[in-house]
Amino acid sequence: MSASHARWTALGSMAGAALDQRSIKVLFPLPGRPETTTTASAG
Repeated sequence: MSASHARWTALGSMAGAALDQRSIKVLFPLPGRPETTTTASAG
């Protein structure tokens, strides 16, 4: 595995984790934090 391939793999996994966190926030907004739903709909 080349260095560039490893870099892209790491970037892909980070992007996937960010998307997972985002969808979790949308589906299960934390209590007492109304800005989570607002941010999700805005962006």
